[in-house]
Amino acid sequence: MNVILAFITAIGLAMDCFSVSVASGMTGRPCISTAFKVGASFGSFQMLMPFVGWLLGKSLIDVVSTFDHWLAFRSPHHRGLQNDL
Repeated sequence: MNVILAFITAIGLAMDCFSVSVASGMTGRPCISTAFKVGASFGSFQMLMPFVGWLLGKSLIDVVSTFDHWLAFRSPHHRGLQNDL
């Protein structure tokens, strides 16, 4: 993963947390314990999601590598056919 891709991923995750924090802030009286719970849960999940994705990718590479070239060929071809209709 290069630096630009990591930065774009971080921006996307930050926008997700920002929207949840705004929505939870609008629900009622602010409570510091709830803020810590929400922050800890979002932080831990966003730390673990890329790692879990990497582990799944490493474990499924043998299965997917048998047909990945067909997916790479089929996806743009299918999209082109949808645009023609």
